[in-house]
Amino acid sequence: MKKIIAALLVMCSLLLLCSCEFESEEPRGVRMVEINEKGELIIIFTDGTTTNVGVVKGEKGDAGENGADGQDGVDGKDGKDGKDGEDGKDGVDGKDGEDGKDGAKGEQGIMGIEGRDGRSIESITTDAAGNLVITYSDEKTETVELMGALYLFGGFLNGEGTAAWALYNGGLLVIGGEGETNDYKAGDAPWTAVIPMVAAVYVDTSNGLQLDTDLLSGIDPSIIKYSSGEQTTTVWVDKAVEAPIYDSPEKIGDENATPLEYLKLGETMQMVTINDEYATIIYNGGYAYIAEIHVRDNPDSVVFSTPSDFTQIRVTGNYGADLRWYPDVYSDNKYTSAPIPNGTVLNCDGISQNEWWYRVSYNGERLYVYKSVVTPIISQE
Repeated sequence: MKKIIAALLVMCSLLLLCSCEFESEEPRGVRMVEINEKGELIIIFTDGTTTNVGVVKGEKGDAGENGADGQDGVDGKDGKDGKDGEDGKDGVDGKDGEDGKDGAKGEQGIMGIEGRDGRSIESITTDAAGNLVITYSDEKTETVELMGALYLFGGFLNGEGTAAWALYNGGLLVIGGEGETNDYKAGDAPWTAVIPMVAAVYVDTSNGLQLDTDLLSGIDPSIIKYSSGEQTTTVWVDKAVEAPIYDSPEKIGDENATPLEYLKLGETMQMVTINDEYATIIYNGGYAYIAEIHVRDNPDSVVFSTPSDFTQIRVTGNYGADLRWYPDVYSDNKYTSAPIPNGTVLNCDGISQNEWWYRVSYNGERLYVYKSVVTPIISQE
């Protein structure tokens, strides 16, 4: 599969080079998008070149043609003025789409298929031939031959030219390649000016592509899909005994939203992307979203194993010991306002990988205590 996707990316890069006439590896951006007097969508780039996308369809019908101008009268042989030409006929279904009774509703889907008519995209994968297979919420599928699609414009996403993007007719934005993209601020992505044209986003991360956290800012997360077999990063749950995950990032922080599941402290997650607010993770073959605060990229202090030579520890700190809901001394997550007294014996069933934290039972709760204020009770047998 990776060979197929890699070949697909090579072909996409060739299309970018041929269609966009890049000089060396200099990227170009979109300066302006306008509709000319013929109703054609014109894309004007920062390097001065333009792309004519063609006539824009109206909201309720196909684009109408302008009425023909009346012909001038021909002078008579005796020098008399010729008759006035007839008025040109009115155009049918003008470009503003007002006369839509006879015209079929313009489609807005990927590659001309419907995409915004009440159904959503469930997944986008590649088949053995390198085509995109789109599965919708109504279980219908559509196969798109990417190489046969009408390329509109695109460019590179880093100075090395290893990451690229391309926009195709129907509003399909394809992002692929390898390495890290440039550092983008929100609203500075090269396709920002044409976001209203984007109906779906396909991100191929199979070759290790790493997107800047603000690159997809402004695009509805529900239309962003990642390649099958994503390049994922292993991370662990932190900052909570149990952390909620959701089927939409908008539900994070919503007290009325119902989580898909609660993941336990230290549980392993396969992460696709992360930003300042949430991470996208693999869940039951699909995607789920978890608050960024619950994501840790190092398991040392949150993954526990059973101690081999003791089952109890004694509080030995001069001022007792603070028991915590999760292993973090820098946040206010204490179990009680006052420390547990010196000399208290606690049952212990876990020790962190870095041996800084002990997992204990106290009053029926599972809690955590820092190593400096306790001492394991080692059996003398």
